[in-house]
Amino acid sequence: MMPMVYIILPVHNRRAITEKFIDCLVTQTYGAYHLILVDDGSTDGTEQMVKAKVGRLTVIKGSGDWWWAGSLQQGIGWLKQEGVADSDIVAFMNDDVLFEPDFLKMAVSLLDQHEGMLLPQVYNQGSGCIEESGVHADMKRLSFRTATSPQQINCLPTRGLFMRMSVLRRVGDFYPKWLPHYWSDYEYTLRAGRLGVMLRTTPKLLFKINDDATGYRSFEGISFFDFLKKYFSKRSVLNPIYSSSFIILASSKAYMPLSLIKVWSKAIMYILRQLKRSIKMWLDNRRSLSAIRRSRNDLKIIIGSASTRQSGWVSTNYPLLDLTNETTFSGLFEPNTVNNFLAEHVWEHLSLEDGVTACQNCFTYLKRGGVLRIAVPDGYHPDPDYIAQVKPGGYGPGADDHKALYNYQTLSATLERAGFKVSLLEWFDERGQFNFVDWSDQNGFISRSSRFDERNQKTPLKYTSLIVDATKI
Repeated sequence: MMPMVYIILPVHNRRAITEKFIDCLVTQTYGAYHLILVDDGSTDGTEQMVKAKVGRLTVIKGSGDWWWAGSLQQGIGWLKQEGVADSDIVAFMNDDVLFEPDFLKMAVSLLDQHEGMLLPQVYNQGSGCIEESGVHADMKRLSFRTATSPQQINCLPTRGLFMRMSVLRRVGDFYPKWLPHYWSDYEYTLRAGRLGVMLRTTPKLLFKINDDATGYRSFEGISFFDFLKKYFSKRSVLNPIYSSSFIILASSKAYMPLSLIKVWSKAIMYILRQLKRSIKMWLDNRRSLSAIRRSRNDLKIIIGSASTRQSGWVSTNYPLLDLTNETTFSGLFEPNTVNNFLAEHVWEHLSLEDGVTACQNCFTYLKRGGVLRIAVPDGYHPDPDYIAQVKPGGYGPGADDHKALYNYQTLSATLERAGFKVSLLEWFDERGQFNFVDWSDQNGFISRSSRFDERNQKTPLKYTSLIVDATKI
């Protein structure tokens, strides 16, 4: 008799992402599954969409305060209440994963061969590499590295984690009050390993990530009070309170004191650095305001980089000038008065929708004939490693905050929608061919360009940007 696969799927207001997961689920060749949709306060019609597509379904409704561990715990409580058989299978799933039609069938087959906890490996389509294949946690040094062999794995994420119901009963519950979100997966699987549960991954079971960077990992360009609010929130990857909870729950008594000291020493130093940056940002903003007042007849504005210096230009930072907030524009300029806006690697930090708003705001405040020069990572760059660095959630500097990856077509369309005439300066086309128009720095200097980026000295076109001039006509 085929075991039933109970899939616990926490969701919260990501209907488009969740729908892609559901579309993968309903094409499975293994039909003996039951979806437990833990809908933690969605208001975007996620529940209705899932009900229309999935037959064997249980919906558990929350009010938005369960987070990851609390949502999984709700699903676990339902399984126990229903008396699910020990031989049945439980899967903890994120809704941002994509998988092939034989995914569940393969997972069941692999669990038939080896009991324990089984995690799919994450395949990166761009690089063609496996990105996630199990973790080796060194609790003495409080370090977490990708395991280099199956024997090294002693910790796993819970995104896509499969196990028998008997294993789940053995390991027990999550601790949502102590660890509502981040660290809950590592604590849970480390506990399982200590109980003798085998933790493993296999390239036979793969899924892809539907890129969606979540959580606070970067705190650049915000006030100190906003930083503190985000840093100590449940969405913060770096929150030292939950790091401490993890240490108390998962570490041995011998390592606990030193680990707690490390966490809080690092946190205090980080907070002090942010305070120093906030003071510098305040001083930069004062200088920017003064420079704007002096340059009323020749306004050339650099957006999002108050530390940048170009002769004749005024550098600004968020939130003094917020591309998505027209009020910050009107507080600094009159409509139709700015000669130039320059934004180097700024637009990718905006959602596509906010990018449209930003273009419209710049258009409103530029003079007729004024130019908005934009440089962003190039989505048509042919190097897979480049794409892996700059994509939303990529591994390059600042990419954890990237929200869009443009190519010359999508960026041009966004600008034209606001009324601009677009001139391409540097870009890769869909065939991977690099194109270049000789440009001057009259409309702004771009350092991350084919001519001026130092990475291109040894390897031509190693790092380029999609660069465009948008003219208000």
